[in-house]
Amino acid sequence: PGQGVKREPVKVPEGRRKTLDGFENIKHWRLGVLPKDAPAKLELVDNPKRQGAKALKMTYDFSTTSDTRACYANYRTTDGKPVNIGTPKAVSVWVFGDGNGHWLRGQFIDKNGAKIQIDFTEFVNWNHNWARCTALIPEGVHGPIVWDSIYLVQHRPEAKTAGYIFLDDFQGIY
Repeated sequence: PGQGVKREPVKVPEGRRKTLDGFENIKHWRLGVLPKDAPAKLELVDNPKRQGAKALKMTYDFSTTSDTRACYANYRTTDGKPVNIGTPKAVSVWVFGDGNGHWLRGQFIDKNGAKIQIDFTEFVNWNHNWARCTALIPEGVHGPIVWDSIYLVQHRPEAKTAGYIFLDDFQGIY
């Protein structure tokens, strides 16, 4: 799914890159799934990694239903609240793909409490290599924002696969 799909590359804004999380400690990441009983797991692994000592492995199983399925890496402070990341123009994350073609998205909450979804890539269709995925923060968003989650989602009933991706070096561009 998604093989050969041509998209305009995201025009990454100029700015200073700041690491928001290097996935060196799992204490800020919590698993969420849709449906609630879907098999999934988040864990830190030594390899493959893009930088540092670890990467976050997101294991999912989207084969159990035809309904919309999602696997969330929810980003939280140690007391369970989403993390304030200020007012970036964009965010990026390195993704080691599994080629299954699922949609990689992010969600944050603006200053007014609105939950906003953004797209890193419509199809994770690369296999066993790293790609930096960048999502733009829409114009007019009222900051500062708090980051909620990075998530893999599948809404197409026929796309029933299980697999895993790895995430590393989550950054804001300011």
